[in-house]
Amino acid sequence: MSMPSEALTRRALRAAPAPAADEWRATAAVTAIRRRARWHARLSSDLIHLTRSEGRVAASDRQVPRPAAAPDGTAQATRRHLAAFDAALSGDGVDGEDSVVPLESALIVAEERGGGPPPGHGPDTAAVRRRISMLVRVESPAGPLLLGAAGPDAGTVCAAQLLQVQADFAGSAAAGRPAAGWRDRPLLLAPPVAAAVVSGVAMALGSPGAARLDGCRVLPDLTLVDEAPEVTAGRADDAGRPAEPLTLLHRGRVAVPPRDPGTGLVLGRARWDHDSARLVGESPSGLRLTGGPAPGAATGRLELLRCVEGLRRYHLDGRLRVVCLARVPGEAGWFRVELTARPLTLLRAVTGVCLPAVATCAGDRVHTPALLLPAAAALADRERGEIDVRSV
Repeated sequence: MSMPSEALTRRALRAAPAPAADEWRATAAVTAIRRRARWHARLSSDLIHLTRSEGRVAASDRQVPRPAAAPDGTAQATRRHLAAFDAALSGDGVDGEDSVVPLESALIVAEERGGGPPPGHGPDTAAVRRRISMLVRVESPAGPLLLGAAGPDAGTVCAAQLLQVQADFAGSAAAGRPAAGWRDRPLLLAPPVAAAVVSGVAMALGSPGAARLDGCRVLPDLTLVDEAPEVTAGRADDAGRPAEPLTLLHRGRVAVPPRDPGTGLVLGRARWDHDSARLVGESPSGLRLTGGPAPGAATGRLELLRCVEGLRRYHLDGRLRVVCLARVPGEAGWFRVELTARPLTLLRAVTGVCLPAVATCAGDRVHTPALLLPAAAALADRERGEIDVRSV
């Protein structure tokens, strides 16, 4: 028996009636590996029909195989960002054998949500909301680094980050000796490192043990907000609750996020998981940290620029452990520093913020300025070993 042609299969899928649904959720992911100046990419896509009952999602249906017209929005968005990333790097030697920071792989994920008939099933689809992110892995002399960005310019932003990393290592491909007196220099956590701390704080404040801190001022003048996911912002989450920004810290005072009594999940952050057929918590989609400026310029500081990726960043004892690329501004060379502490303890030691705030997306989407802390030696004395900074 002959197999039906691809054209006939697509025509049959387009003609198939759409299952009854209130909303739909479409995702597409491109995983791409760079070899010999060429991308080897694989696209995966998914289309879920969501049905609400009394305001909350109660059932779902996956469209398999996906209609030919359905993946257009998300799939085209992922390809467009990969092309923008590639174009921005054209001629910059990221693939050459002499590249200091060779490009390894990229992951681009796009999600769309809308009401009415899903894509490919009719012209009456309601306004579509989309979010997109890009994650790039490079192999630097310090170890593997993850670069990331979210939003409409994710591809070009990631390319700019990669070019900056190449510049950071230019002329110094091998790690040097730690700078003289580095433990006595004020520490500056650049936004990519500060983002790891901010994510850890959000995780800690979402734990059951954080309830005892609700309303207590335990930190400096810092404010942390969990912004609503782009695809549900200003609307209801999958539990039918308003998806609005949540303040986790207000000028150093803890504000434990409220929970939905019906689900036990953080209010406005419920997401329907099709495979388990239940509501689960949505991971933070946009953390924003603000604070007062540092008192005066910190001269002679030690900058921790980026986190080197390892097997685990957040540990079961509540501690954050990261190896960072470190350097002294104006001095040649770099070395590696390991930072270990509970995220809340690190924020408590912050003396102020400096430099413009930067959006990062190597883990959670975090918008944060650089954080200024006392010198490693001073932290060891003041925090009684709760913050450990050492060269590795």
